[in-house]
Amino acid sequence: MLGRLERDGPATASALAAAERVTPQSMARIVQHLIDAGLAERDTDPADRRAAIVRITEAGRRQILRDRGRSSAASAGPGCSGSTCRWR
Repeated sequence: MLGRLERDGPATASALAAAERVTPQSMARIVQHLIDAGLAERDTDPADRRAAIVRITEAGRRQILRDRGRSSAASAGPGCSGSTCRWR
């Protein structure tokens, strides 16, 4: 979900729920978890003051970069961690 916010930009929780195919209640919990962790923030939608827009924070962007680094190392195979690999 954090990746979607980075890739697609700010969105309402209902739009995120539809895109991720989860219930609005589930998305509300996910969004609150991200906000509590400092990875996302919620703001009032200027087009509809009743709705809220969710956007990724800088901390969220850094988390994505860390996750991508771990994923790259894991897909590179054994002996790899971070940006270093031991070749046999």
